[in-house]
Amino acid sequence: MEYHDLVIIGGGIAGLSTAINAYMLGIKDILIIERENFLGGILNECLEIGNAKNMNNDNLTGTEYIYKFIRKINELNIKYKLNTTVLEVTRDKIIKYINGYEGVNKVSSKVLLISVGCKEKSLGAINITNSKCAGIYSYGTVQKFLGLDGHLPGREILIYGCNDMSILMARRLILEGAEVKCILESNDEPRCTKDALTEAKIFGVKIITSTILKRIIGKERVEGVYCLNALNESLETLITCDCVIFSLGFQPDFELIKNLNLEFNIVNGSVKFDKYFQTEIEGIFICGNAAFIHENIFAILEETSIIVEKIKECIER
Repeated sequence: MEYHDLVIIGGGIAGLSTAINAYMLGIKDILIIERENFLGGILNECLEIGNAKNMNNDNLTGTEYIYKFIRKINELNIKYKLNTTVLEVTRDKIIKYINGYEGVNKVSSKVLLISVGCKEKSLGAINITNSKCAGIYSYGTVQKFLGLDGHLPGREILIYGCNDMSILMARRLILEGAEVKCILESNDEPRCTKDALTEAKIFGVKIITSTILKRIIGKERVEGVYCLNALNESLETLITCDCVIFSLGFQPDFELIKNLNLEFNIVNGSVKFDKYFQTEIEGIFICGNAAFIHENIFAILEETSIIVEKIKECIER
């Protein structure tokens, strides 16, 4: 079985930053495992100027920013496996994975870092009737369509959930030539910043609050949605569209670590960890959006600089 001092699951900003910092501290035997066919995580999909800023405060796209980390990983010859899905992680830090060139295999480590990021809140969290027609997407799926594939999800688009991400998505869709019919929000106020609201006003994005999406109609493809006024549910309105995007927010992805039986924080629902982001199992760390949802990438970078000192201590022990 393959063995490494440090195995990092997840090749996004948290995983890459930790790997680079650890290498600079003298930890050379590192392996990164990434399920996609590229390193960088979600920042590869963030093509708008201002998604990230470097230390000189220059505006950068997420792609430009993460490329600096990927290039550094390659310069340092840090090992990584792409297109590799982790199937199971044990408390003994044995990682079972599968890919197309090795099949099912295992690797063990002295220290394990979980940095798998987050996942979108599921559509099952809200009760909506639909006929299983095409044209219903999550925010993340559309982000991939636009950022990686260059495809529009539709021409007349309705977005459900008003937050900074959905307004950013609306702007991108308009710039790509689509018509954003509106953004619906069930709360009486949009869940976004003042800057995002200003952005929506500049691009003419209509935001309708106190509105519940009741059902989606269409045969082969979405033809429209029926929505209700949250204050008076007898008022039902039809909005025609050919695409519905759900922007319900994100939550840490705990699927991989369920079998570790880690203790969770009942207040925020995250895994319990100490000030060094080490879980109750010695040698297993968690960071980035896998630990909790971060507002910006610089908070994640600060975390990784804290984590590596403890990782080095665990390896040398």
